[in-house]
Amino acid sequence: MRFGMLAGILVSASIRGPSPAEAAETAPKARWTMTKAKIVCQGKEFEGLRGTLRVPEDRGRPNSRLIELPILVVKSLSPTLDYPVFQCAGGPGGANVASEPRISQMDVQYRDVV
Repeated sequence: MRFGMLAGILVSASIRGPSPAEAAETAPKARWTMTKAKIVCQGKEFEGLRGTLRVPEDRGRPNSRLIELPILVVKSLSPTLDYPVFQCAGGPGGANVASEPRISQMDVQYRDVV
């Protein structure tokens, strides 16, 4: 009886997969690419950056496929920056890709908007 229980524990331990720490060590690393861009927000042109952040879809799986997340940064108008503001659409079906129309000159007066 004890042997059967021990065998079951050993089998389940061997098929559990890597721990989160082990998976993080073997997962593909994120890649960040950005290029300078002119970004139009509410009819006005601002300096900014466009790019992508390439990350594993499931960081817990070492062989997870990679997905690209679009990144947009509208640069602050002020030479003295405050903390950046991160805007994300909420809820299912919300698109972060076309966020430019929601950003105003007031939003970027003292902060970068990501």
